[in-house]
Amino acid sequence: LNSLCAAIARAPGPLRVEVLNLSENSLSHSEIRALSHVFGVASFPTIVSCPNAGIPHLRVLNLRECGLSDGAVEVIAESMGKGERPKLEELDLERNSFEGRCLRSLGGA
Repeated sequence: LNSLCAAIARAPGPLRVEVLNLSENSLSHSEIRALSHVFGVASFPTIVSCPNAGIPHLRVLNLRECGLSDGAVEVIAESMGKGERPKLEELDLERNSFEGRCLRSLGGA
């Protein structure tokens, strides 16, 4: 995941990726935060070295069976609430470890 985030951050411009499938990868809260930093366009200039980098065209994000906790899902909801995924249509969180406290955050995003 670190390599993916670094590659996205080094891209000369926004990537035209529309579907990203990270299912069946064990992802920690900090890894989700790092990934969240490269989703938007220049939302986090200290992480994203190129001001035009990111994957703003992402429509589908599959995070099935990643062992996500409530905290990790809240990070996703927080960045969605900031408008960093304006084109996201589908978020697959099936079969994760969260208990459900994060669902209110997702509903508000």
